[in-house]
Amino acid sequence: MSDRDEESGRVANQRLIQARRRLSSPSGSGQEMSPQELAEAINAYVWKHHRRQANLDRTYINKLENGTHHWPNPQYREAFRNVLDAPTDAALGFYARNRSAKPSKKAVHLDAAVTTPPASAPSHLLSDLLRCNIVAGEPIDANAPETDHLQLRALVAQRNVAYQGADYERALALVPAVMNAVANRKSSPSVDPRSASAAVALAHLALSKLMLKLGDIHLAWISADRARAHARDAEDPTLETATHFSIGCALYELPDRQDEARHLVERGLATARSGTINDPARVSVLGALTLLAAVLASRRQDLPQAEQHLRAARSLADQLGGDRNELWTGFGPTNVLIHQVGITTVTDPQRAIDLGEQLDTSRMPVSLVSRRTQVHLDLATAFSQRPEGDPSALLHLLRAEVMAPQLLRVHPPARLLIKDLLTRERRSSTPGLRALAARAKVEV
Repeated sequence: MSDRDEESGRVANQRLIQARRRLSSPSGSGQEMSPQELAEAINAYVWKHHRRQANLDRTYINKLENGTHHWPNPQYREAFRNVLDAPTDAALGFYARNRSAKPSKKAVHLDAAVTTPPASAPSHLLSDLLRCNIVAGEPIDANAPETDHLQLRALVAQRNVAYQGADYERALALVPAVMNAVANRKSSPSVDPRSASAAVALAHLALSKLMLKLGDIHLAWISADRARAHARDAEDPTLETATHFSIGCALYELPDRQDEARHLVERGLATARSGTINDPARVSVLGALTLLAAVLASRRQDLPQAEQHLRAARSLADQLGGDRNELWTGFGPTNVLIHQVGITTVTDPQRAIDLGEQLDTSRMPVSLVSRRTQVHLDLATAFSQRPEGDPSALLHLLRAEVMAPQLLRVHPPARLLIKDLLTRERRSSTPGLRALAARAKVEV
């Protein structure tokens, strides 16, 4: 295959070709993976993680490699990234064609500055030393004073307020103090050990949520699992249900853990529903877990199941009586609608746009800046999938930036969306895109 087909003007996708050739044939022959074997691996991935029957064959792979096709659908791109161990779509030479222009060689072979480092890996989060201390369960400062469980709860509340207010720099700055308080907590005969355990569980839950937002999925998982152990020590079933939510969120973000996430959430729902559900915190935590179940169902293309979970969540929100923030869940009728928009973004972008543009987030507690901003991120994603939708996608990203200036610098999905828009940029219709990317520290 030549690098360029002179008659058609196509450019061979050398990045994809080289990525395939780096893998050995699963047949054990010692040869490189063939196009047919790659197609079969993609089909297997899509079935395992999305329960969707894909029928790719060597002809489809050849069209990708010779430049006939250049932008597989989202599930196929996810599969290619995981099978070929690539950090981004661009690393495999995939790009979205400008809708009004023919692709240029520059568009096919993206400049290295656009693809490196990956947009999902901001470089200004927790230091390696701080992260290692957290994983080891050691204090950040060995000389930090002892704290009691009430002081720990106060620190956790400060970090949650910063997190929900989209002040991620403040939330990160509080991590050392909170983890010192966890490691150096003092015991007292007058303190119920269950209350102390609950405070520690809340601290680990807060860290898990923050790490999920910032894309440190494994630390989020570790923190949520520790929260579950302490919630059990606290003998607090509502708090334990909240840990199922955070563990499920972490597993959901790991492509090879989708089935585990589903089983964990289903067990958590069955346990939580078995008791009396009349306490606002219990209703809210069960509602949050039900929304996660809806997201997981939509991920595997089980739309009837997703809708069933959404209906159950609406019922719980009605029972709650309004938008609240019990146990830092932000659960309520508006949050259910926000999740419906997010789910529909994947399955029916136009319906997501119709739902989202009618959504009134002002009914939510004013502190839930991050949650209200999510609507604009979802609408930006939905518009980016529509013909001529990139200008509207950019407008919603700009609205998100106004509401939460730090968000686009730290949130991996938002950064990947900016990078995706850059790959097919038309400056006449999206004149503010590059300035936004610069402010978000997404390399252009």
